[in-house]
Amino acid sequence: MSKYERKIKLKQNKNEYIKKGSIILSVVLLVVGVIYITYSKFVSNQEYTLINGRVTSDGDVGIIAVYQGDEKTDSIPAKNSGWIFDKAECTNDATASWDNDEWGLNVRNISGKTKCTLYFFQSIATMSWSDMITAYNEGNTTLLEANMIAGATKEVDLGSLGVHPVRIANLTKCSEVETTSKTACGLVIEFADIIVERSMSPNNYNGNVNGDGNRGGWEYSDMRAYVNSTIYTNTISSKDYSTDGVYYNIPSELKSLIIDTIVVSGAGQNDINNGITSFTTTDKLYLLSTIEVWNGFNSYDSASGEGITRQLDYYNRIGVTESNYSGTVKNYGSSASTWWLRSPHSIGSTSFNSIANGGYKCDSEPSLLLGVSPAFRLSN
Repeated sequence: MSKYERKIKLKQNKNEYIKKGSIILSVVLLVVGVIYITYSKFVSNQEYTLINGRVTSDGDVGIIAVYQGDEKTDSIPAKNSGWIFDKAECTNDATASWDNDEWGLNVRNISGKTKCTLYFFQSIATMSWSDMITAYNEGNTTLLEANMIAGATKEVDLGSLGVHPVRIANLTKCSEVETTSKTACGLVIEFADIIVERSMSPNNYNGNVNGDGNRGGWEYSDMRAYVNSTIYTNTISSKDYSTDGVYYNIPSELKSLIIDTIVVSGAGQNDINNGITSFTTTDKLYLLSTIEVWNGFNSYDSASGEGITRQLDYYNRIGVTESNYSGTVKNYGSSASTWWLRSPHSIGSTSFNSIANGGYKCDSEPSLLLGVSPAFRLSN
């Protein structure tokens, strides 16, 4: 066919070519449109936020869904905004961990299009004391327990003694356990650091009076009076802490919520020889005993027998034992320091039990300046 004949044929079939071309173009546009609409709908329905996590293997960066409590959000909560990372659930067998310092997600074993869902729970740092008590009394303890296990803290301003963190130390109700001491049942709040360093009993009268050495135990110690802001007295000296001490410096709102606690404490050798194996007091604040930190009978604490007290839930959940004690370390300022327990060393008359800066238990002369880190209760 000559060039002239091809031109004639093209002119004759022009309308048909245009018609077919229009149909093909319409089909292509339709397919592209359907794909675009479908993809757009899929993406918009996901409500996910892309997080720039650190990826340690090849693959696509995961797409993240974020839950703050029961509410699904479109972003990760800001650092120090009152939310604590709980867990991450990822597809394709990917694993994820959270970096609290950098406030970001580390994702590993990513393959293909991996999606991770992040869960956060509210910190007690942003909860009011009244809300905590109400949740506890109504049995809504899931959030409180998550905070306890995480070791989450809330700050308390103690005025001249500074600002200090406290944590939930116990949630088991007193009605669920049979102990004569109520120091490890109910809603127990414990200071997570050391407030100040003081002696248990500053005087030295060779154990001749209550409150000297470990004679009289916790009940007659200078420390008990200081922690509870009461008057310390023995037959030789006295000291008025009513406008001083730890309890005095607690904010009035919190102070009004602290309940009385029956405190059973052990005795030292002098008292045991005189037939006294324990002391019972009623206090607002108290130091912990050996068994409340380490579970089980302690031969150096005469009040560690069954039915007297129990290990606090916090120390139990983090697995504290006499051989696994890193969870008992507390700081005074920026450094770990030894802190007092209320338990007299029962095999001897000159010392109280304490927790060393490495977390292991030891005994210390009562005149030494060691850490003060009490606890208190907000509900039974």
